[in-house]
Amino acid sequence: MQVKLPDGIPIRIVVYLRSTKQMCDRPEPDSLMTEFVRERSIRRTVKVLETKRKRIREELEQLIQHLDLLVPSSAASSDLLQEAIGRIGDDAFGQLLLQLMQEVK
Repeated sequence: MQVKLPDGIPIRIVVYLRSTKQMCDRPEPDSLMTEFVRERSIRRTVKVLETKRKRIREELEQLIQHLDLLVPSSAASSDLLQEAIGRIGDDAFGQLLLQLMQEVK
């Protein structure tokens, strides 16, 4: 037997809506929302990292192009830069500088 409310909605639908509301009121975060927040955070971080990488590359390229102002004109600037890179002791940074030197030339 199905009882209808004055506006014609069956009671079983009203009960369903109540149970859905109770499910939404639970304190656990929704997995879809959690994944959305995670993806948004990742995209924001990627954007910041790309911007920072671009600025660092531009600054290093400018340094390489203006290296002649730092060293005497009689010395080979690329040789001095390679020796200086070796003394820094940071292989990753040194490889980045050498890569940029090759790209600039």
